[in-house]
Amino acid sequence: MTLADDSTTRVREEGLIILTKFLKKLPDKTLRDTGLSKVFEDAIFPTLSYLPSLTPEDESIQLLVPAFEALRCLASKQLSATVTKNNTATALTSNQQQTKLLDKIFREGLFTAYFHAKDHIRIVEVLCQQTVFILDQMGIYAVKHLKVRPTLTQ
Repeated sequence: MTLADDSTTRVREEGLIILTKFLKKLPDKTLRDTGLSKVFEDAIFPTLSYLPSLTPEDESIQLLVPAFEALRCLASKQLSATVTKNNTATALTSNQQQTKLLDKIFREGLFTAYFHAKDHIRIVEVLCQQTVFILDQMGIYAVKHLKVRPTLTQ
């Protein structure tokens, strides 16, 4: 976790790669029972904001790929969880938990990065590649992110 928070690009990248490998080996039950999913999520998401003009384009690309991979891995590990709302326990299925995180990746990761760095073609290329992976993971639940193109009437 400390490596994934480092300010040096190369160290942060290695930290994200190690974190992804760790997540792949971590049992789903342990992730759910300890509540670490949110901790990992909070550690990874800030990396998605390392975009031009504050971060050089090459370094940004170097960080975006492993950050998205770590988040996709985390989403695939989601299991049933219980959320308390107004003192009423509601069970969220694994599919709902996964979809919730993937929605957040779309909104706070892909869309935000695109609108911030859409003039940087290589960044957009990485975002498009990641969109394909996330759409595959979401399946039919990705439909809500489609926008209806307005028609021109004469």
